[in-house]
Amino acid sequence: MLGTLASAVVTQRAAERTKAREFEEAERRRIDDRAFEVRQALLAARRECYIEVNTASRYYHTLMRNCYHALLLGPLPAEMRDRLDHARVDHRAKYSVAQMVVPDDVLRSVERVNDEFNRLYGQILELAEDRAKPGESTSTLLASLDRPDGLVPRLEEMRTVMRVDLGTSAVARTEPALASTEAAEDAEDGKSPG
Repeated sequence: MLGTLASAVVTQRAAERTKAREFEEAERRRIDDRAFEVRQALLAARRECYIEVNTASRYYHTLMRNCYHALLLGPLPAEMRDRLDHARVDHRAKYSVAQMVVPDDVLRSVERVNDEFNRLYGQILELAEDRAKPGESTSTLLASLDRPDGLVPRLEEMRTVMRVDLGTSAVARTEPALASTEAAEDAEDGKSPG
């Protein structure tokens, strides 16, 4: 009889342990699922922010180029100035969101683009209002728009950094593969790596 009672207690304890393990496993899965959902929501927020910043930046850049061409023909038309100001406000709003949403490495790239936009905007206004500094002209504005360390390379860098962060950049996915492929090709050619 004692064996029968002990067997029932052992069976009950084993069932309780199994049930506790199942509960712990279900709780762990629930926590993991919730963490995954949070990561996905943050990724979606960053993706949306990147799309908006990239779109606003491209539009702002296009308007700056249009202003350059308009300044070549004479005074900057009021309608174009209004569009430029609107693009600036829109870009600033997207930049403000990015400051709260994006990781630091992406933010540094967005900040460099924003700094260059601010510099170019000031230069356009000075030219439009006949307040250009000595030596500044539409040709210096064009040089500023096209210089190798200027806006276009910063825009390209910003887009690349964003794509790397999202995991969509082919460069980010293939860089290690390219390095090992190049090393293998060098070995076949008898070259030393590096």
